[in-house]
Formats: sequence, structure tokens, C-alpha cells
Amino acid sequence: MKKFIEIIVRGLLIKEDHLLVCHNAENRYAYLPGGHVEFWETREQALHREWQEELACDCYVGKFLRSFEDRFVDAKGEKFHEYAYLYQVSCEALSIRQPLPHPESNLFFEWIPLDDIKHRNILPITMRDYVWDLSNS
Repeated sequence: MKKFIEIIVRGLLIKEDHLLVCHNAENRYAYLPGGHVEFWETREQALHREWQEELACDCYVGKFLRSFEDRFVDAKGEKFHEYAYLYQVSCEALSIRQPLPHPESNLFFEWIPLDDIKHRNILPITMRDYVWDLSNS
């Protein structure tokens, strides 16, 4: 069982009324692309690095949107406690009409229609609901 708090940075990318989400190989839930902030990195540097590692593309890290503190339990009963920072991201290399890269074999990505956000298991739920509200405002 984890006994630490994770510091996470995530990117919000919406194109043509679709949201980019990531799944791990076990496909227990989806989340917005990003990852852990490493020692001595800024949040923006961490997000840019994570997108390069996970999607093999450069992204532009835009406006900071909001921070979240969440505690949740996934489908396997694993407990998470995280501070997550959400940024708008743009990436010209990614298109909803082309297959998404997946250089890390344990991850895959998909575009989901904005109308489906509330019906998907996107964690943390507070971030999912924020994106839903943002896309419907």
C-alpha cells in the first residue's frame, strides 16, 4: 500500500470536441495525460517531459487552470493521495483522425467525445467533473 502523497501534473487537450485521455495497460480507469513532478523540475517542465516520454511529441504548456487534492481508491483497491496541477496543452502533432503514438507499452491513449466525459471512469473524479463543467460553460 502506498503511504506517500504524489505530486502530479496533467495536461488538458481538447480537439474537435474530443478530450485526450490515457489508460494504463490494465485499463482500470482513464486519466488526463501527464505524470509525476521530479525533484528540481518545475510543473511545466515535468508536463512537457511527460508528454515527450508518453506521446513522443512536443507540447506547448499553456495556461494553469487549477490544482486538485484528491484521495481515491481504484478498481483494484489501491489507494491514491495526490496533489495534481492541471494545465491547458496544445500539440499540433496530435490529431483525432490519426492513430495516437504509444512509445510506452504499458500506456495507451484515446480521444473521447466531450459528451461522454461524465459516463467514463476518469480519475480523479473531481478533475473529470471540472473538465465536464469547463467544456459545458
